[in-house]
Amino acid sequence: MSKVKLVRWLTLAGYALLILLLVMWYGVWSPSTLPKDLVLFILLLPLMFPLIGMLKGKIYTHAWMSMLILLYFVHGVGEAWTTPEDRSYAIAEIILSLLVYLGSITYVKLSKIKPE
Repeated sequence: MSKVKLVRWLTLAGYALLILLLVMWYGVWSPSTLPKDLVLFILLLPLMFPLIGMLKGKIYTHAWMSMLILLYFVHGVGEAWTTPEDRSYAIAEIILSLLVYLGSITYVKLSKIKPE
């Protein structure tokens, strides 16, 4: 397997696991005073926009995904700082968002290199 494919699959795995984490965290594990449907809609909607481009391996989508995913990094840091009972979920969100970020920028960089 080439480096480009490996990085792409790691990025997609981090992306899918981040979606799964958010669904389980806010849909099942975390008690909330807000409606769970609303919270999940707000958290998952931005991740749905790049879904098709990510699955197709479009370089442009991976490039702007590296900027979008920083929102989830910031969210994870904020939750880890302010909510001790959800800290383990927040740390998982930080790690997964970093995986998607690093994977996306690496995929773009490796895809731009043309063998001579």
